[in-house]
Amino acid sequence: MVAESNDSLLQSTLNSLRESKPRVRGEAICLGPWRCHLPQKTFVLTSDSPNVFVEYAGRFDQDRDGRWIATIDSITRT
Repeated sequence: MVAESNDSLLQSTLNSLRESKPRVRGEAICLGPWRCHLPQKTFVLTSDSPNVFVEYAGRFDQDRDGRWIATIDSITRT
């Protein structure tokens, strides 16, 4: 049951990204449920459904090859 719930949250998030247009607010960029603060290289993703609210917070790191990787530092679920 939990896996199904997580899968549906993930699918909902991906669908919202496909349908979203970027919004720029100062140094922040919002794309659907994603809020990114570029100078700090941080992000927050919120996803909610009728039964659960989940917030992922993390940072962007650059690896040795120059690729950017999103690392989740915390998950809040209520």
